[in-house]
Amino acid sequence: MAISLMTILRPGARGAVELYAGVHVLATMSWTHSMRRCPDLPVDQRMPYYWGVALANWVVVIAGTAAGHTLAGSVAPEILLGLVFLTPVFFLLLFVAESPDRSGVAALAFGAVLGPAIHLV
Repeated sequence: MAISLMTILRPGARGAVELYAGVHVLATMSWTHSMRRCPDLPVDQRMPYYWGVALANWVVVIAGTAAGHTLAGSVAPEILLGLVFLTPVFFLLLFVAESPDRSGVAALAFGAVLGPAIHLV
């Protein structure tokens, strides 16, 4: 993820330090949005766009994590299990929706079938 995104962001970066810092805030959500939007942006607007998406993502994630830890004791165990399952489903739908062609969907399908089988080996 980092290598594919940084090749798009590198021309607009102010130096290696900005790229290295950008990798440290890279998350799946900011990666998918930036990979879709940054190639169409002018070079000088790519890094500011990425920083806006990445930092907004971090703020929401930190707030959600704090709320989740605070409320976890007052939620039924069945609901907690459902919320835990929600994360992989979210990432699956995110990658399917952001895949520019069928190769991304095929990679997810093969990974879903072969991943558990290979894990058992």
